[in-house]
Amino acid sequence: MATYGRISEYCESEDWAQYEERLKFYFEANDIQDDGKQRAILLSVCGASCYTLIRNLVYPVKPSDKSFEELCDVMRNHTNPKPSEIVQRFKFNSIVRTPGESIANYVAALRELSKHCNFGDHLEEMLRDRLVCGVNDVKIQRRLLAEVDLTYRKAREIAVGMELASKNVEDLKQTTTADSHGVGTVQHDINKIKSKWSQQGDGSKQLTSDSQFRLQVNATGVEVSIGPHRVNSKMPNVINVQGEVTLPAGALVMELVDLSSGSSGPKSLGTWRKIH
Repeated sequence: MATYGRISEYCESEDWAQYEERLKFYFEANDIQDDGKQRAILLSVCGASCYTLIRNLVYPVKPSDKSFEELCDVMRNHTNPKPSEIVQRFKFNSIVRTPGESIANYVAALRELSKHCNFGDHLEEMLRDRLVCGVNDVKIQRRLLAEVDLTYRKAREIAVGMELASKNVEDLKQTTTADSHGVGTVQHDINKIKSKWSQQGDGSKQLTSDSQFRLQVNATGVEVSIGPHRVNSKMPNVINVQGEVTLPAGALVMELVDLSSGSSGPKSLGTWRKIH
């Protein structure tokens, strides 16, 4: 009869519970239900070091006199002794969300610590209480305390929602600040070359410069004069120019870049400026 899979020797660096799980999956895949066969496979494949350890742990009884589950229980207690319930509950009730830690990660940490607290049917109540007490955010804490009949699920939803809303507000503030700084910078840079603009009688403005500029203009349906040349454009144009540029009233300068700024490379002098 063909067999499925292969079980390697037990390595001390591997968690015994994981090794035990792999053994049970192997038994299931190969329909091995007899306890004697399961025990024999365990003792055959676990490796010499592990077999010696099992013999020492069950002495003076022989490994062959123990069931598969009994042998696994012995190894479980040896490799991963059950933590003190009091100590684990102390840790659980002392943990506070650290600055920058997400609500989701904090809740995950609480659940991990609760594994050996033996809360039983009161697990969600304890998670709720610890979330409220340890959230380390006054606004979220006040909101949770104001709730009537607060459940763990509801507390988590509120906390995560408020955390996300706060993050979104901060992102918007940063974006707004960046935009306002950008406008200031553009206005400042435009002012540097304002003297090069001259008002024309027909409402247009003329740019005269000894430097070379790249000018991107949204001039849909209007004429842009570049020195003696005129461009009638239905799409924005990128124009490299040195000398005189005339823009009709209403044209929108999308980008004005100084190409003669030396080794520092092209320097933007402004963006999205409407010519009035």
